[in-house]
Amino acid sequence: MKNYRIMMATVFIVLLSIPCAWGQKQLRNVFVGDTVPNVKIENIKDADFSSMNLADFTKDKLLILDFWATWCAPCVYYLPKMDSIQREFGNRVQVVTVTRQSEKTVRDFFKLQEQREAHVSPLPKIFDDKALQELFPHNTVPHYVWIKDGKVVVISEEVTRKGVEAVLKGETVGTVTKTDFSKIEYDRYRTPLMDLIHGPILQQNKRKPFSYSLMTRFISELGYSGGYSSIQDSLGYSRITATNLNLLSLLKVAYGEMRTFISDAAIDINTTDSLVRKFNVSGMAAIPIVEKLSFCYEILTKDSLIFQKMRDDLKYAVPEITAKLVDAVDTCIVMEKINDKIYDFVSNNPVNESEYNNNGSCINNKNITMKSLRTTLEGFIFRYSKYPVVDETGFTKRFNLEICDYKPTIEGMNKVLEPYGLRLTKKLAGHKRLVIDKSP
Repeated sequence: MKNYRIMMATVFIVLLSIPCAWGQKQLRNVFVGDTVPNVKIENIKDADFSSMNLADFTKDKLLILDFWATWCAPCVYYLPKMDSIQREFGNRVQVVTVTRQSEKTVRDFFKLQEQREAHVSPLPKIFDDKALQELFPHNTVPHYVWIKDGKVVVISEEVTRKGVEAVLKGETVGTVTKTDFSKIEYDRYRTPLMDLIHGPILQQNKRKPFSYSLMTRFISELGYSGGYSSIQDSLGYSRITATNLNLLSLLKVAYGEMRTFISDAAIDINTTDSLVRKFNVSGMAAIPIVEKLSFCYEILTKDSLIFQKMRDDLKYAVPEITAKLVDAVDTCIVMEKINDKIYDFVSNNPVNESEYNNNGSCINNKNITMKSLRTTLEGFIFRYSKYPVVDETGFTKRFNLEICDYKPTIEGMNKVLEPYGLRLTKKLAGHKRLVIDKSP
């Protein structure tokens, strides 16, 4: 292990000081103050108009294009506010929601919202959008484009009543212009981070590294939404690649070992260090925080202790933070098997791979394990719950299960799980907690 640490020291020193090889450019074709082309936008739904000429339409009113997506929590959160603005300002303002998603996906989402007794937006809608995305390109949503008298007056990540009043009066809006940056095309599953950074050299060198780990600071050209992947090739090599994740997310991967999702409810952070601190900000306000506190990490090895090596790497790279898993007994959401109905849904697929499909109204789980179901419950259904999810079913076979028309509550999920002979109960249970401390 000592020699391994020496090797890692060299890698860290080199990679943490690497300058980016790509130039970061703002992603915008139309700027604030520019005249918009008088293009015709068609297929507008849920409105008393089915099309509009962009410039002409805004001669007597303020048009706000609300770019959003069903998977974007802030977007969904702001929809009621946009409805309120539309009602308050009447025909002086027109809000139109725009999404790249299909009409069916959005309609199914709103159907589910209705069943949950949540807000369903009545605003005019544009589905499967390409034209407006090309005219006002962006990487993140929510994204609002304000157009008045044929000109772009604001590009923002929020809309305020005060701002709308200012535009209607012809005054300057004190809203920070939202800025998006171009990203390079990168697929973590297909291209190792090592190849991306040293592409030309590695592609010409037949003797590529067969075992390594590396860590870099934030790489802006990979975008501000981090993620990770894990693959194994036919020769038995495993590769974990994580891009632009904060230290807390990397620790979750390293200690959860990709077999389980470690929710915030199962984490104790006993330090105020900014590396693991949770910041209650989003959008452009989060950009400097993400840039300062995010990392890219990759490891390639045949060693079965790949996650132990990852934990050692993180400890070496960030020695001021320590982490460990501990046994604990807390109030949890416990999965139980109440009868043998689950055997009717056992999968006959001989491949040990799970398949998931979330279309907005249903989560289709095929060939999954109870660990996989626990991850879905903890990582998606009860993601913001203060209770960890624990599996006490004792069931080890793979099975198929659909989660449809559900409410994200224990009672709501029990209605979905009852046909499978499963039940959720809130009670004391043993589980693993991730404890993060400041190094002594």
